[in-house]
Amino acid sequence: MINQGTGEFQNTYTILGEIGKGGGGTVLKAYHKRLQKEVVLKKIHSSLKNRNARAETDILKNLKHAYLPQVLDFFEEDGNIYTVMDYIQGKSLKECLDEGRAFTQEEIIRWFKQLCEALQLLHEQKPPIIHGDVKPANIMLTPDGNICLIDFNISGIFEGEDAVVSGYTPGYASPEQIRCYQQAVELQQNRSHVAEVRHESEKTEVLTESTEVLQGEDTEILSEENGEEKKTEITGILSEKMDERSDLYSLGATVYHLLTGAKYQEQAKDITDADIRNAAPKVSEPLARIIAKCMAHDANGRYQNTAELYQALQNVYKSDRQYQRLLMQQRVIRIALCVAVSGFLGMAFYGRIRLQYEKDARYLELVAAERQSIQTGEEDGLATAYEQAILLYPERAEAYQIRAESYYQAGEYEEAIRFLTELAIPYVEEGPGLANLYLLMGDCYFEMEQYEQAEETLLLAKNYDSTNEAVYRDLAAARARAGKLAEAEKAVAEAETAGLADDGIAYINGEIAYARGDVVEADQCFEKALELADDDYLRMRACLMRVRIRAEGEQTKEGCMERVELLLAADEELPEQYENVILEELAQAYIDLANITGEKEPDLLAVSTLQKIIEKGWGSYLTHQNLVILYQKHQMFAEEQAQLDVMQDLYGEDYRIYKYRSLMEVAIQNEKDNSERSYETFREYYLRAEELYQEQKKENQSDAQMQALAQLYQDMIDGGWL
Repeated sequence: MINQGTGEFQNTYTILGEIGKGGGGTVLKAYHKRLQKEVVLKKIHSSLKNRNARAETDILKNLKHAYLPQVLDFFEEDGNIYTVMDYIQGKSLKECLDEGRAFTQEEIIRWFKQLCEALQLLHEQKPPIIHGDVKPANIMLTPDGNICLIDFNISGIFEGEDAVVSGYTPGYASPEQIRCYQQAVELQQNRSHVAEVRHESEKTEVLTESTEVLQGEDTEILSEENGEEKKTEITGILSEKMDERSDLYSLGATVYHLLTGAKYQEQAKDITDADIRNAAPKVSEPLARIIAKCMAHDANGRYQNTAELYQALQNVYKSDRQYQRLLMQQRVIRIALCVAVSGFLGMAFYGRIRLQYEKDARYLELVAAERQSIQTGEEDGLATAYEQAILLYPERAEAYQIRAESYYQAGEYEEAIRFLTELAIPYVEEGPGLANLYLLMGDCYFEMEQYEQAEETLLLAKNYDSTNEAVYRDLAAARARAGKLAEAEKAVAEAETAGLADDGIAYINGEIAYARGDVVEADQCFEKALELADDDYLRMRACLMRVRIRAEGEQTKEGCMERVELLLAADEELPEQYENVILEELAQAYIDLANITGEKEPDLLAVSTLQKIIEKGWGSYLTHQNLVILYQKHQMFAEEQAQLDVMQDLYGEDYRIYKYRSLMEVAIQNEKDNSERSYETFREYYLRAEELYQEQKKENQSDAQMQALAQLYQDMIDGGWL
């Protein structure tokens, strides 16, 4: 039971529970009565009191940064020393990884930059603060989608020849940090002190003078005295030194883990960008190079400070081969434009007006051709029309906007943001056209549920066109989703002043009601917006919100039928450019309906819907996988076999494909009489699935179906079937 003490505890804090224990102390969650908010109390181990606690806390109390917790107080109670800091809402990135969450490259680059900013503030202190334990477990993902770097338990403040070494975390610590630790152990061993050894999670720390070091990820050196952990820091003059570049190594190793799902295991050698891209094929070449440079064994081969690293991240796309190809295309176009302009200048004055008119007409014709190409799915036609259009008017927004819309409508939001940021916005003249590009970018962030970024981008759109009603509408929606209801309502008032029509006002009010949790009012508002709207995009969004409300509520047959009816009406009434997202929602509604009713017909309708998505070129791995599951559910083995063959052609050797082949083969054999059954093909598929599963398995993740297959395989061996 936690001792709540007297005095300071009794008057100020209510202890809510223990968060954890580590080398630096015991971490408690508490409620601060005066501030009326949750805080974190760290009880500093007695052996650290004299040196670290006061000095570190005094420095940290003066640090204020969006991506660091605020240190609020420092006090002594019953002989124990405590630091008090903000309690950070959210989950650690380690928890997210443990749950199997995958992160987009765009998300990771943004967090990479935020961590650079936080570390830069620490490193710029006098003396500099070295965090010393950057890893997913010490990075909180907050509800607004940003990060916070926590846990200064083993941070070090280094000055002159005096080095404090508390320990390191295998998989993230730099080579020099590990060597510092090893030298420090030798230093203490020379003093002939002895420590007890026990195992705990993840960290390897020296907590007292030790004569033995156990190797491995889960090793921690601890001693116990009267039930309390004791820590003796290791100090002295070491030939090996740590500096801010050590944190940059840990930061690179952390980002590697986020991108690949596993720690880097081969730490005896330098990692290369090729190693990173082999582990995570979707990682861009420039990002892989940045991570590899962060993780160089020789600190001189790394970025020398956070400013250098941040600058590299700012330019991460500019060295991408695809970016360079697009950039080269646009440079060629602009050179051709300059030549054309030179020719125009030499023309007679009387012909200029006619030529300008023809140029404008041709530009509008090409923009229309772009839009038509999106609707028909003709990528070559889209690219040709786009290139010819920006040759005519590189400063106008329309051609860029339609090109970006093609990414948006395909659900490729990161690609749309990248295109707008690097290849469109820098060239477009200020005004309503530029505002439309920022509006589209804001909508991309909105769809990615990055509402803070959506708000920031939409404010830029507002700066360039304060009369654009859609900007106010989407700004209010982003603020509502971010939980900023007062600011959202302020945006509603601004929208009304700007002349936003009733359909847009109804939609915003629906978003605000939805954010408040009043789904009945929200549904009524979205229904009104759907009835009033002439804008297809707004109608699509209002329809999807009505569907979302029903999908998130209690699952009933009536609710599923309502979702189906809404989506069928939208598919019939809305242009083809919105069909992809409508069909995906429709397939899920059919599947949910079949699960509730037990009827086969909705599943067959889901099959035809998924097939339509694939035929139109919009299929993803999940689309194909859902088809396989539906075929297997209804023992449509020929169709399932054909679909698995298609998946193997598209996605190569993937354990999940062999997993489904194994399950299918078991189902086929179970339909036969016992005397006719043979599970040899099942054995072949299962063993291949298991081999690939072990290769592709991410750290701390497992597949329940693979575990069930393993048991089934063993049962067949035990039963004499194999």
